[in-house]
Amino acid sequence: QTVTALSDSCFYNCDTLIAIHLPSTITYIGSDAFAYCDSLRGIELSESLVNLSNRAFYNCYNLESVCIPASLRNVGNDIFTGCDNLFCLFYSGSLDSWKALNFYSIPTGTVLSCTDGLFSLN
Repeated sequence: QTVTALSDSCFYNCDTLIAIHLPSTITYIGSDAFAYCDSLRGIELSESLVNLSNRAFYNCYNLESVCIPASLRNVGNDIFTGCDNLFCLFYSGSLDSWKALNFYSIPTGTVLSCTDGLFSLN
């Protein structure tokens, strides 16, 4: 079977998860999927991802970097709330495409790396 979605809270509070690379078939990540994963430091999201639901990385205190695909179309609320160590978001699209996604609650000092260059998000 092909996995296309991660359900709500599927890795919730998984304190042993350090890094994860999702398969290219994932198009949907549910609410709180990685919330409170205190050891998570980095994640590379699927190049097919379309939907990233509410609080996907809520309070992942040690999360440092996330690779976000240009395929992303829907972004929930509080995706990065409590991710105080997040320093870089790698986005495979342009700055204008990034702005259209309307990410909220990105920690102060986070840098966006996209096809247009590097940008401070705060």
